[in-house]
Amino acid sequence: LRQFLRTKWPGRTRVTAYLAQRIRLLQHVPVDIGNSQTLFLDLRDEMCRDILRDSPYDAHPWEPDEQHVIRRLVRAGDVALDVGAHFGEHAALIASLVGPTGRVIAFEPNPERLDALRRTVGQFGNGEVLPYAVSNQAEEALLFVPEYHSKASLANWDPDGTVRQIKCCQVTIDALVADRAISQPDFIKCDVEGAELLVFEGATATLDRPDAPIVMYEANLAAARAFGCS
Repeated sequence: LRQFLRTKWPGRTRVTAYLAQRIRLLQHVPVDIGNSQTLFLDLRDEMCRDILRDSPYDAHPWEPDEQHVIRRLVRAGDVALDVGAHFGEHAALIASLVGPTGRVIAFEPNPERLDALRRTVGQFGNGEVLPYAVSNQAEEALLFVPEYHSKASLANWDPDGTVRQIKCCQVTIDALVADRAISQPDFIKCDVEGAELLVFEGATATLDRPDAPIVMYEANLAAARAFGCS
């Protein structure tokens, strides 16, 4: 399929997507992206097909700036949260860095991502996936999922094309730490398509400590505006 996707044949992506809808093995394909990282990818997703086509990434690492920061800051034994894990492109690296004495908890509310993500996060035996949207409240919400799943968000910030609405449960980091469902984190990677402020509002106690975690988050202006943020 990788070689097929690299051709110029018309319909190659549609054929791959059609096969992935009907062949379950193509919904958790192990793909080497370089640097000893393996992702399990669901080829129903356009971004996953792009990654398969372009892999491995030895010469040009996947999202090198973010990966460089993660390698510099995450240490063995750390507890790390991947908030908005998608298909685990950073969770795999984090899990390898924290090692057997550490822990990575990946949050992903899109149910179509969970099977492959659990394989990615669980490959080192030190991670788990929680199927929730992290926010500033603990109640049911709608997840807006466009055709390009990486743009899924609690707000419909990119309405081009077909956008599906999926019910999801929200949680707060503070409540999870207080209930000892997760340990106080040392590192948080947060990429939730504009809802980052909601995540931090639900983690004020966790962030307002002498041993507060290091936070790496994405700032997406277009997505943030959908939440009333600059």
